[in-house]
Amino acid sequence: MVVSPGVRCRETAGALGLEGTEAAELAGLDVGRRGGRTLDEVAVAEPEAVGRWLTDPSCAPHGGESVRDACVRVGRRLDALRETDGRARLGPPMDAPGTGVGF
Repeated sequence: MVVSPGVRCRETAGALGLEGTEAAELAGLDVGRRGGRTLDEVAVAEPEAVGRWLTDPSCAPHGGESVRDACVRVGRRLDALRETDGRARLGPPMDAPGTGVGF
């Protein structure tokens, strides 16, 4: 089984009694300097940048990676799974723009 290096993924696999090999490509979105802050907090501090980020998937004003780049990264790993028996277990979804979920 392949898992994200995220703590949630590793702990979930462990709680299910599963061992997984970490795949860096499945890591959550790198939000750069916004890490640890909620979307609401960032929107107050950087309203124009957040607006661009929420409407342009290639935008990364936070110094991390764009949503588009993260999708390409994860997509490459998923494409590689085609070489397997076709079964995959993925970790929890990445925090999505506009959800209000903390980074």
